[in-house]
Amino acid sequence: MNPRAYKLGRRVDSVEETRRRIVMATFEVHDEKGIADTTFRDIAERADVSLATVYRHFPTYDTIVEACGELSRSMLPPLDPTAFAEVGDLRERLRIFAESIGKRLELLGDWEWIRNDARKIAPINRFISEFHDETCAFARAALGSSGDDRTVAIVVALVDAAVYRLLREGGQPPAEVLVDVLGTWLEQRQPIIPYKGAS
Repeated sequence: MNPRAYKLGRRVDSVEETRRRIVMATFEVHDEKGIADTTFRDIAERADVSLATVYRHFPTYDTIVEACGELSRSMLPPLDPTAFAEVGDLRERLRIFAESIGKRLELLGDWEWIRNDARKIAPINRFISEFHDETCAFARAALGSSGDDRTVAIVVALVDAAVYRLLREGGQPPAEVLVDVLGTWLEQRQPIIPYKGAS
């Protein structure tokens, strides 16, 4: 191997490793202090690198928050609308929907804290907006032909992180409760329409 190519390869690996270490350190500090209250100095100390190194990789705080958002997205289980293709029962479709959203919320951690910090940091707003849009599309797929805008909005509101947290604190399994509540409401307000794909 060409010695110059080898050195360049080692340098690229080192740069990527340093960047990864900074992003992981940022996640840790965010968990402790919140996103808006984290400083570059906090990140540098946690990553055990100089302040200049953090700035070299991430010239603005928005860029490091965006990198954290990209990593978060890559760790979230995808919402697959085809999961409902062979499921005709409304309650079972709701169960798949509620459990899938619950898994994502667990991985994201303190979603309410993230949402509060969104008022101060633009990239978080984009992340939340994308998460909401994905949840709406998934809800529409779960509801099939009965997924009008009003119903989708109500279903998405009931799988909000705050609702999940309150149910857990009350000793109730969120997915089961939401299936019972949503299933009963939907069955009473309209006939169950066999699934025909997302409208």
